[in-house]
Amino acid sequence: MNIRYKVDLTETERSTLVQITTKGKHAVRKITRAHILLMSDKRQYSDARIIDLLKVSSSTVYRTKRAFVEYGLDYALDVGYSLQTSLVISDVDGEPITPVAQRVVNSEGSYATYYATDEPQEIRNNLDELCKAIEHSEQQCFDKPLVHIVDREADSIGHIR
Repeated sequence: MNIRYKVDLTETERSTLVQITTKGKHAVRKITRAHILLMSDKRQYSDARIIDLLKVSSSTVYRTKRAFVEYGLDYALDVGYSLQTSLVISDVDGEPITPVAQRVVNSEGSYATYYATDEPQEIRNNLDELCKAIEHSEQQCFDKPLVHIVDREADSIGHIR
């Protein structure tokens, strides 16, 4: 089954991508991904034409479009992996004590401490994985109630009390 991901950029996303491709210094990988998304917007170019013009592989086009559709622009342009961690936090000072579950996603697939295998699994969206991590944490039978805080930017951990 061939899955096709349709890229429909907002004006803000399009503007961001144009900025990346025309101004400042950026990694070649990021510029290439920006070009892929701009060319894919509203199906302006076929995948075959993008591959030919940009001299990239079909999997690069596929993965870039999939990352954009499933996770958004930041993930599609990012360095190629994401990390999700569930932590035990001290109720006294809000400092992290230990991780309960971790998940890393890269181009090969999804790896998590709560999977039954070490083999890469299908990449699911972050919300589905978050639910699975919460379910795993709830099954650990901690002696205190769990509070789940979603902090995508990882910038509030110092403020938790």
